[in-house]
Amino acid sequence: MATVEQTRYRAKLDGGTYSRALTLEQVQERWGVLAHKQKEPFRFKVLVYDREEAAWDWSDEWGPFRKFQPAYERLPARLKDMKVGNTLLTDTDHRYILIRKVKQHIQLPDSPGTEAIDIIRWHLYRQFPQLESWGICNCRLVAGTWTWSQHAYCNAEDVHASSEVMLKAANYLKRKGQGGVLPVGQVIHNRRVWEPGYADWRAYGGINPHTDHVHYGGPNKTGTPECARGRMPANTRNLTIMDKVLVREHESGMLVPANL
Repeated sequence: MATVEQTRYRAKLDGGTYSRALTLEQVQERWGVLAHKQKEPFRFKVLVYDREEAAWDWSDEWGPFRKFQPAYERLPARLKDMKVGNTLLTDTDHRYILIRKVKQHIQLPDSPGTEAIDIIRWHLYRQFPQLESWGICNCRLVAGTWTWSQHAYCNAEDVHASSEVMLKAANYLKRKGQGGVLPVGQVIHNRRVWEPGYADWRAYGGINPHTDHVHYGGPNKTGTPECARGRMPANTRNLTIMDKVLVREHESGMLVPANL
């Protein structure tokens, strides 16, 4: 299995125990819930530990006391600037919140996908660990067409998460594809599609609007995929037995019913 290293944060209030590893967005949300209850100004300090709970160096104070909203807005940038192992102290006159920056290693399941998919998903899941894979290989046609889906070549993956995360993931894939950083051949999400050669999103008119997942693929593959040689695609099961028995090789390389 491929191992992905991710930056995470653990937070605790006063002398409590540290939370599980959280993303930047999660720790900011948790800090906001805890801090908002205090109704006091906040200031930030960074502690550098040489062993558990033993601070040997304090950085200069990060700015003056700030009210809740300015402090909340500045928190992400302050956390990103920290080194792994450092702990951010959010201090008031009466209480404090500690946020420690850590590294977490997660394993990605072995992928049956193409080399392009393996490269893309390594970076994608590192950036968006909340994503859930809805599958890579599926020997089928694009819904409503006689064009092979890139899933039939194991050259695409569908991923799901919250609406906010899916939108960010789709834009990330588009941006990295445009810049040539990742070998992205297509991104479809929420009735929009991006492909190389286009500066921006275009309207997607396919039957599946892709509102509940993001579809991305590597450089486009054509011809009859290995999975389909000698048999019909999985999503032509609604055809009659006679349709399925009489098949022919279409000029595009697809295996289709002979009466079409």
